[in-house]
Amino acid sequence: MSAVQDQRDGPVPMAVEQGAPAAAKRELSPSSAHDSSDAPSAKKAKQEDDGDGAFANGVADVRDDTTATAAAVCSDPVTHTEKQLALPPQKLEARADPTATAPSSMATTRESDQIARKIAEQLRRGQEERLKKAMKALAGDLQNVVKAVAAKEQAELKAVGLGISPQDLLSLANGGASGKGTGKAKAAAAAVCSAAAANAKSVGELLREPKCPTDEMPAHLLMYPGDTGDRHALMSWKKAVEKHKDKAERDRDAYVAKRKKELKALALKETAGATKALAEVCKKIELAEKAHSVVAKAQKELASVHERGSLLEETLREKSRLALLPGFSEENVLAVAALDATLQKMEGKKLFEAVATVEREQQRDREKQLGKEQREAVRKAEKAERDRVKDAEKKGKAAQREAARLALLQKKDDAVKHKQRLAKYPVDDLDLKLEFELEAKEKGVSENSLGYKQLPVPTPVPDGPFLANEAALADFLNVFGEALRAPSKVNTVVGIRAVIVGCGTDLVSLYRCLLKPCMELAVLGKGRDVTQWRRLVSDATWPEVVRRVLERKKVGGAGTLALGRRPWQQLSAAEHVFALRGLCDLALGGAKPRQIISKRLEDAQALRYARILAYNAEAQRLRKIENAAKEKRKAIRAEAAARRRGEKEAKRKAREAAMAAGEEVEDEEEEEEEEEEEEEEGGELGTGQGDDDEPRPMEEDDKSAQDEPDAGDDDARDTDEGDKKRGKPAFEPKPPAVREPSPEPTFELPKHLQTYDGHPEDRKALMAWRQTHNKASERLAVAKREWDKRAKAEQRRVTDKERADKFKLEEAEEQRKQKAREEAELEEKEQRKKETKKAEEDNAVSVRTKSLGKDRHARTYWWGVGGMKACVFVEDVDGGWGVFNTKNEVDTLMNALHSWGKNERVLKQSLQRRTHAMHAEFRKQARSEAEPGDEPDLQKEAPLRGPGGGPEVPADESTPFRDTVRRLGVICALAKAASGVRSDWTLGDPTGEAWVAFTKRATGASSNEHLAACLCDVEESLRAGQLKEFMDPREAADRAAAADAGEAYESDYEEEILEDDEYDDEQVFGDARDQETYESKAASGMIFPIFDTKFDRARWKEKVHKDAPAASLAFSCAALEDAAKPFLKALIKHPR
Repeated sequence: MSAVQDQRDGPVPMAVEQGAPAAAKRELSPSSAHDSSDAPSAKKAKQEDDGDGAFANGVADVRDDTTATAAAVCSDPVTHTEKQLALPPQKLEARADPTATAPSSMATTRESDQIARKIAEQLRRGQEERLKKAMKALAGDLQNVVKAVAAKEQAELKAVGLGISPQDLLSLANGGASGKGTGKAKAAAAAVCSAAAANAKSVGELLREPKCPTDEMPAHLLMYPGDTGDRHALMSWKKAVEKHKDKAERDRDAYVAKRKKELKALALKETAGATKALAEVCKKIELAEKAHSVVAKAQKELASVHERGSLLEETLREKSRLALLPGFSEENVLAVAALDATLQKMEGKKLFEAVATVEREQQRDREKQLGKEQREAVRKAEKAERDRVKDAEKKGKAAQREAARLALLQKKDDAVKHKQRLAKYPVDDLDLKLEFELEAKEKGVSENSLGYKQLPVPTPVPDGPFLANEAALADFLNVFGEALRAPSKVNTVVGIRAVIVGCGTDLVSLYRCLLKPCMELAVLGKGRDVTQWRRLVSDATWPEVVRRVLERKKVGGAGTLALGRRPWQQLSAAEHVFALRGLCDLALGGAKPRQIISKRLEDAQALRYARILAYNAEAQRLRKIENAAKEKRKAIRAEAAARRRGEKEAKRKAREAAMAAGEEVEDEEEEEEEEEEEEEEGGELGTGQGDDDEPRPMEEDDKSAQDEPDAGDDDARDTDEGDKKRGKPAFEPKPPAVREPSPEPTFELPKHLQTYDGHPEDRKALMAWRQTHNKASERLAVAKREWDKRAKAEQRRVTDKERADKFKLEEAEEQRKQKAREEAELEEKEQRKKETKKAEEDNAVSVRTKSLGKDRHARTYWWGVGGMKACVFVEDVDGGWGVFNTKNEVDTLMNALHSWGKNERVLKQSLQRRTHAMHAEFRKQARSEAEPGDEPDLQKEAPLRGPGGGPEVPADESTPFRDTVRRLGVICALAKAASGVRSDWTLGDPTGEAWVAFTKRATGASSNEHLAACLCDVEESLRAGQLKEFMDPREAADRAAAADAGEAYESDYEEEILEDDEYDDEQVFGDARDQETYESKAASGMIFPIFDTKFDRARWKEKVHKDAPAASLAFSCAALEDAAKPFLKALIKHPR
């Protein structure tokens, strides 16, 4: 196989490269003995020094001789135009203007030399690129040859594997070389097919294959096993033998046919594969031959490039040699022109491109130099601007430091003033008012401008004293109502007003529960009247008992007088309130109220000390937090100072290194160390802004046990600049950075494409310039459209982004406001909870509502009295009342109060501690007014009525009226019984008809007047019987004689009656009278007088008159019954 391959394969590509004779190096005529290098491997430095420099110098010395030029044109076949194009433009200008001065000629010569040197460089560079390109193409073609030979070998190996002989392949290769490859391929395929047919198996061979069906007979068919005489059986056996033979023959024939078909198909398949393999071998042979031909062409091209390069180098060297000659004769000029024509023929368009490239490079160099100068100017201007900005920043920092220093001094001054104020204020409100008046007078301004605002005027409240008593009554019942078993819902003004307006059983229960503690010994003291009142009080007599109790203690005012003149149902609301308020004042002396007061005072003292401990613990916690914050601030300042020192040291080292390297450095900035904030031992200046309003917990008076030590107001911040500086400045967000738009690019053609600067007769260069100009114009137009499109898209994107950012900012601002509102609501809710909790704790230990405080006019402020929390009441020194019932009014009041005054300081603190609770009550009141019908305002619906008023419906006095009739019946029954046992007519007719008549008269009474008259007559009859019982017989005779003579008995004159103020039964009778109780008299069996003195009887008769209420008559009747029962019963026990 290797021999065949050696014979049919052409020369190995690399072997051809290696074995071929080396291209003869064309020796160029060197200008000196040591210069013998060829063009591809010439040293550039030597060429630039020797060749290019000589060429440039030779061209520079060309003289513009018109005669020599004409001779050169005539003698040289190169046209004059080509020679002109071969020369640089500067030389042409020099030749066209022979009168140019020497300095300009020298400058032009230097520039022309430089241009010539660059043109030679461009030509050499183009030659090197062509050489590299040819060598690269040759290497690629050699690789293709290697690949083609490898592919051909693979195809031959595959063909041999399919049964094609090497000789056939060799003949095929030779035939392919002579152009007969296709016929040889067909012959080789026919040979393969015939060999396959010759090698096919015969029928005998097929029948001898193991898989072929056998023709052997089975044992039972070889010999007839039966009886030969049985013809029928013998014939059947023979038929079976024949049948088996026929079947075996058919099977063997079918197998042979099948195998022949398979062998034929296999032979056809092998023939088709061989044919395909031969076709593939032919194809690969053709590709290998083409690759070899391409390599040969590339080698020729490379040799041509080498030759052209040698000629170019020889031409350039020759021009350099001519340029180095000392003289520049006419022959030299013609020789140089001939060499230029040769270059023109060799390079053609490349020469013009080289010239244009050099000119463009020069133009770029000039533009670069101009740009560098402009940048340098801009840099200097920017440096000057930076220096100016730095100077301005230095001045600004210095101004800021000075402002900070002045602010720190001002802060210290404010702190000193603050301490002075703490030492001076608060003062008496009148003294403070006088100070502001004097200061306003001195400065010629108003007191309001100095921060001493006028207090708002409250809305006047009609019937203020009544409202105050009503609120005091509600407060009393709120504290003691449950212990006294008062009706429910009477702990507020609204509840009390509902009970009074209802005028039903709840009002009766309220009177009775308040009367009970008033009847105790500790309240009313000792006395027969008091004992009798306790014994006679009932559902019918309680109004009179209330009146007498109030009258005895001289309380109740108009309510006491009204109870003696009218039925209790006809009293006005104010009269009821006055009466109930008097009972409340008396009830405070009862046992249960005193126990509650003692218990609450103890709880109040414990709560006060608990709050003081909690306050001190909170102050200690805040002090720890403040100290930790101070340490953190100190650490931050120390870290910042260390960082500044490190940055300063790094700048100093960098500056020294730059100065050591000789670099230009900027002036060192003068940096001043920032002054550290000074902190006092007691804390920073900004802390404790409410110290002037904060009371010391342990120095509080015992009467302020209900007040929690709390931080005060910040009124000084409104009147003093130093206090304003203690608050943190509000955060001012930075404005969004303005993004400067990118500068619009200039879609202008380069200068070398704006105007054609080549030779006007060079059509090729002009067409090339126009083509480049058109392409550049189209490219710039497309770029401008794309830029406009991108600019519009960018503008839309920026607009959309700005819109989205604006929406996000608005949404973020709305979320921030919502969060601030939620936080404010949460904080207000927490504060309200704290205030509510504190108020509940205060209510649990308070005896009565404490005033908020007093203002500069000595007016007292009340809040929450009687459960009225949606308003602040103001009590004037003259007894007048006003009210602030809106949030704005209360806020205005708080802003007007000045904390430098003692009274207003306390008042403002009290208002501030209850701000959130007040605002909540105002909102609740506003909602209730907006929804009428939910909770009726009884204060508005039921008008306040003074003394003398009354409801339109008549009073129901049936209960006391019936009780009086019943008691009169009891008295008359006892008197009738006593008259029956006394035959001396002590009580009148022993038959008792007079007493029966009294009973009928009382039962038939239709009014209080009739009943009062009947009661007086009964008492007169009892009085007459008493006189007869205790009268001496002689006195009785004297009385009878005086009566007959028509004279008055001197003992009938009334004794002097003591005034009410001078009378006190305890003083008159002493303790002995207290021992004569109703039970002791009844048990003794002795006869006691009905009234002990005439004074007692006179007082009793004074209350029994025609205008007396039924309750008063009932009490008088009960008192008469209480006094007459022992007397009558004793008479019954001692008959006569």
